[in-house]
Amino acid sequence: MTPRLRLAFPTPEAVRDHLLQEHKPFRRLLTTNWRRRRLSGEDPGWALWTRPEEDSRQQSISHKLYVSVVLEQIRPAFHAVLPIITDSQAIGFKIGAELAYLTRPDKLVIYFDSREEMTRVGVFLQEQLAEFPAHGVPFTCQIDESGLLSWGMDPPDGGNTLRSWRLWLAQRLARAMIEAPPEDRVAAALERAESLGVDPVSWEPRDVVWGLDGPD
Repeated sequence: MTPRLRLAFPTPEAVRDHLLQEHKPFRRLLTTNWRRRRLSGEDPGWALWTRPEEDSRQQSISHKLYVSVVLEQIRPAFHAVLPIITDSQAIGFKIGAELAYLTRPDKLVIYFDSREEMTRVGVFLQEQLAEFPAHGVPFTCQIDESGLLSWGMDPPDGGNTLRSWRLWLAQRLARAMIEAPPEDRVAAALERAESLGVDPVSWEPRDVVWGLDGPD
């Protein structure tokens, strides 16, 4: 991270102002249809937004859609995404609230309660965001070739605590690599992914066995 960026976004308030600055209709769309939610033990680097309590779209999270643009394009991308997900069945979303989180590949994540709706919105966003340069999120299943849009599944016991799909997977791949001889570590990780029900090429979660670390 460059010193120039640190000076431009020294505080979470500076990040918030950058994302919402001089765009009253966008701010109104956000605050009318979404509520900033603060969970117990929440990572302060994220800003989590969910539907108002009276909204019928308050459901349990099962799938997540990653919108992975480069840092310089996060504001116009966010402004393009919000109207679309507001009109969808999306349950919530999180976006980086600190500069370090906006430099991550998974800087904007949208939550759904079904794969069908997540896929529908992802395909529509693919058309709307076609000109945006991608960053790309490792260990996720790509919707488009560039890596701009990809998805994963939250472990079912994560619920609204927003457990990380990538952390769940990476921990199990790392364990497989530690247990294998050095020359076999990559193969062991790929075999472990397959044994967990995750395609080791596309990283698509298929018949995932959430409670297992790998084969018995």
